[in-house]
Amino acid sequence: MALIPPSRCAKISSVITGYNTDIKHNERVFHVQTEDKGVDNPIIESLIYMGGKIIASRQYSYASLLREGYSEKVVQDLLDSQHKKMMRDVKGGRFDPDGPPPFGAGIITDASFDKLVLEFLGSQDISEKIELVVYGQGGVRAGDSRVLELLVRSEARNKPVADAEVRVKLNPAGKERTVILFEGVTGADGRLQAGIQVPKEFAGASLTVEARSPLGRDDVVLPVRR
Repeated sequence: MALIPPSRCAKISSVITGYNTDIKHNERVFHVQTEDKGVDNPIIESLIYMGGKIIASRQYSYASLLREGYSEKVVQDLLDSQHKKMMRDVKGGRFDPDGPPPFGAGIITDASFDKLVLEFLGSQDISEKIELVVYGQGGVRAGDSRVLELLVRSEARNKPVADAEVRVKLNPAGKERTVILFEGVTGADGRLQAGIQVPKEFAGASLTVEARSPLGRDDVVLPVRR
């Protein structure tokens, strides 16, 4: 997988050059492109190409964040998060002709379901990963107290991941330091409620919700609105 790191341009243009990634999946090569359109058109756009044609796209507008002032770090975090999600969609078979193949299809065996899944993942040259789900996404407001409803599950088997470590970090705009708002672990059902309070002076910042387990890590970035 070829990943071209983002290059930061001059502040006067307020545009972040994004990512271009080639992914080989099931003998097909997909190209995932994510870029920032800039403050004049505040959209983060992701496109997926296959055979020179666009097969999927996703756009996220951060126009509401500009009211609190432009933050290159916040936009970069949003761009990173969206690009990773698009790559996971490709690897998970979302754009396969018949969609993701069902586990154990056409197989008659006494093997357990979990064993079939593991054999399938091995045959596809992919490994099981985790997925972090944040219910009611859309950002949080500065000065508010809120309870985030979280779920950590395995990406392929869609099973809850217990004892995953979850951290909610506040990334202030224009500052290098981060502030830890919450730390906890998921229960047996993979779920967790994270109670947070965002200080009013951090409008324009971003929240990173991060989950870690032996299977890997995943994160979701949420904007902090005024």
